[in-house]
Amino acid sequence: MANEPHGDLPSLPVEERTKKRTDELHDLQQWCLQRIAQLERQSDTEAARCLKREHLELLMKADSHRTLWMRIDYDPEG
Repeated sequence: MANEPHGDLPSLPVEERTKKRTDELHDLQQWCLQRIAQLERQSDTEAARCLKREHLELLMKADSHRTLWMRIDYDPEG
């Protein structure tokens, strides 16, 4: 999953912005599925179940138009 800041998104055309956000959601969806599989292999079914519940909507269908997008500025030094 890309960890680059997306502060430039508002200046992009709508089609490009939608594609970037959809790609990010698909990356997150794949990460969730891989993490759930890893937890289940480690017999941590409770953690896997919690992850599924928390991200169920994303796991069912990644929809960039129905996802709440938030920008969080975080300064690990501050």
